Formats: sequence, structure tokens, C-alpha cells
Amino acid sequence: MSTTAHVATSPAVQATRFAESIIKGNPSLYQSVEVQGVREFEPGFLEVDNKEPEFFTVYLRESGLGRPKGSLLAADAVGDFPTYEQAMAYAKHLGGKYGWPLDDFYQVAQAA
Repeated sequence: MSTTAHVATSPAVQATRFAESIIKGNPSLYQSVEVQGVREFEPGFLEVDNKEPEFFTVYLRESGLGRPKGSLLAADAVGDFPTYEQAMAYAKHLGGKYGWPLDDFYQVAQAA
């Protein structure tokens, strides 16, 4: 067990630190930021569920830079949030900072 004191930080601050470790100073590796609803369908197993989410995840969609044309583009999770509003605020922050468009898949599913 660690003896380091735990310092409480907000989910956005924690996510910012994590996002920067994923981006690694190279934002051109990503083309957009996404918000998706997520739920745990079995203990330890998560899936995107934009109809009845348990929480919300912000993802960065890969740009495909350096990959063969037609490759599937993965998304890297950079933050989990208990509310849609928190996830959107963080996604808007990242999109604004790096010039990425925002894809809100939760609202698209809610409108369907």
C-alpha cells in the first residue's frame, strides 16, 4: 500500500492529466473528441450504451496518421464522468484546445 497522501481532485482535472498522457504532445494523432454513454453489463465489462448509460466517457478518435488507408480508427478513452454535463464540458474543453470537432453520440441516440 502506498504511503503517499491522496489529494482529491475533480474528475476534469484527473481527466486532463490522463488526456495529456495519451496525446503526448502530438494532437495530430487524433481527429475528433466524442462523448458516449457507457454501462457495465457484467462485472468488469463495459459497453457503449447511449440509451441508458450509467456514466459518460470522453474519447479521442484517432486520425489515422501513419496508418494504411482504410484502416479502422480506434478511440482512446480520456475521461469518465458521472454526468453528461461534466463529460460535455470536458469534451468541449479538449475540442477547443486542439481544434477538434465534437461528436455527441449520447444526444444523437436520445433524439432517435
